[in-house]
Amino acid sequence: MLFTSPLFFVFVGIFFILLRWSGVNRITLINIFSCIFYGAWNPWFLILLFATTYIDYFVAIKMEDVDKQKRKKLVLISIISNLGLLSFFKYSNLALTAINDFFGIMAWNYEVPYMNIVLPVGISFYTFQTMSYAIDVYRGDMAPEKRFSYFFAYVSFFPQLIAGPIERADALIPQLDKLQNNKAFCFVNIKDGFELLLRGYFKKVVFADNFALYVDTIFSDISNYNTRTIIWGTMFFCFQIYADFSGYTDIARGLGRIMGIELSKNFNYPYIAHNISDFWRRWHITLSTWLRDYLYIPLGGNRLGTLKTYRNLFLTMVLGGLWHGASYNFILWGIYHGVALSIHRYWSELKILTIPLVVSRIMTFLTVLFSWFIFRVETIEDFFSVFKSKIDPKSLSPEPKLVCMLLFLIGIQVFEGVFLKQRFKVMSLNFYVRVVLLVIIGILFFMNQPPSDQSFIYFQF
Repeated sequence: MLFTSPLFFVFVGIFFILLRWSGVNRITLINIFSCIFYGAWNPWFLILLFATTYIDYFVAIKMEDVDKQKRKKLVLISIISNLGLLSFFKYSNLALTAINDFFGIMAWNYEVPYMNIVLPVGISFYTFQTMSYAIDVYRGDMAPEKRFSYFFAYVSFFPQLIAGPIERADALIPQLDKLQNNKAFCFVNIKDGFELLLRGYFKKVVFADNFALYVDTIFSDISNYNTRTIIWGTMFFCFQIYADFSGYTDIARGLGRIMGIELSKNFNYPYIAHNISDFWRRWHITLSTWLRDYLYIPLGGNRLGTLKTYRNLFLTMVLGGLWHGASYNFILWGIYHGVALSIHRYWSELKILTIPLVVSRIMTFLTVLFSWFIFRVETIEDFFSVFKSKIDPKSLSPEPKLVCMLLFLIGIQVFEGVFLKQRFKVMSLNFYVRVVLLVIIGILFFMNQPPSDQSFIYFQF
């Protein structure tokens, strides 16, 4: 059930009508609709969602009454079960690919057959979410949630279930409690939620889905295109993935805001970052903070000396790359960012030259741009084929309309991020100005509908 499908609009309409009803148990309603939403993808996925939720709920409850040694064993049950399920569904075929590649290198005439495993949507997001809860209870950072209905609502909350933001239990569960006890809708929340929905749908449908048509054409046959075309394709993918993922986040946050729930901010103008560390403080913020709090710091962070700091940065980003997908290019993408972060840290410690802000922003953007090329190639062979000479390579320039849309999106990012330093809000304008702008936005929205619906990129992770 895509956020952009007519069925989802009906689904959400019924949900809010029932949520407005004073006699309804709102947590039960959220759980029912979350199950319907997730089950619409594949009903069997619900079994995995229930299993993951119950394991961490049970582990956290048990940790309350045992000593430190037993708590450690219990939290290991959570970590092993979550990572075990994630690894089985997501990385089994990558492991088999690595084995078969090794057999090929050794010239052994044998191939391990691949398994036909369907990856449950959103598994990378909700396993990290439940695992962080169990770790927080183990550390004593929060008390276990004893109401299973509330914990299940925290895990399965349908606006952010499929592609985040990755929420922390101590931030979301109290808001669910408040939602249950406060039956009134707040007009300010509805207005702010509509603003986020407007922005999210516009970014997804007008920008991301139209850019996708050009990007997919190039990257499905990248070995046959010339360098200029590949650079164009990478540039459009850079802004496609931003508009797509931040668009999803805006829609999720908008739906939550209308209910009175504040979901975490996941993007903060990442392409105006002035260094690669700053980029990761602005891009997919809930994942980068999760990796920092539950991987980088437990590995030792920057407390164990220079070499181990670089090791920890490198391992964190490689595992962050693997989180995105079971493919060699995602591992290479993680290695690339690990190296980039290490170089930046080393350069910062030298303190020998101050780079002008505009130059550092351009350098950072180019660094990130090349990383998106690594991220987008469909196979590692495609990545290396780009650096080989080609016979009569194709050229495919973007349509002028797409170039104008790209420049408009870049302009908005620079205007809001650099000059306003906040989002421009349509709903805060004068009523008549707002009506005119909404009409213009509506016309642009329907005039720029892509020929077919595109799934959100991060649904595959």
